[in-house]
Amino acid sequence: MKTLIFGVLTLFQISALGQNLLTNGTFDSDVSDWFGAPTVYSWSDTMGGPISGAGSVYMEKEIINNNRIFGISSSRVAVNENDTYWFAGMGYIPSSSSAFRAWARVTWYDAKGTNLTSPSIFDFSFPTDVWAPVEGSVTAPEGAVEAGIAINIESDAPPKGETFLSFGYWDDVYFFEDTIFRSNFD
Repeated sequence: MKTLIFGVLTLFQISALGQNLLTNGTFDSDVSDWFGAPTVYSWSDTMGGPISGAGSVYMEKEIINNNRIFGISSSRVAVNENDTYWFAGMGYIPSSSSAFRAWARVTWYDAKGTNLTSPSIFDFSFPTDVWAPVEGSVTAPEGAVEAGIAINIESDAPPKGETFLSFGYWDDVYFFEDTIFRSNFD
């Protein structure tokens, strides 16, 4: 029920707030415009989030030692300094995975492509076998002209000499300017 309510609210917010700045955040037919290690992610037509439903991005990695975080990044998008942006996405962690959470990161860049600040993090520890929301708002720092969005899966580190198979899904990833609460109208 909670997922259904999130889906309806997200659809309302998306239409009320504006256009998704990310290309292919719904992963309906492929994973184009997203980047990462090719062995880590692929398109899945067997699992779709509650909003778009047609497909998702599947991420998998064999966890050795402490390399327990993995994910993919979007193409950078144009942003305006000091404006507020909304991130919303859905994650799914199967109970058979060693993963325990999915999280997203927004990294801000200036006109020279320099990373401006510590990234903004959206974190959620998931119940297993259900689509769960990861969402929140962030404000672009002074001098920001671009943002890069990364979606990640995280696992516990295995005991020394062992490995874990960590995997999960992301779908319905949105990043858009928050125009309802914008106060700097000219």
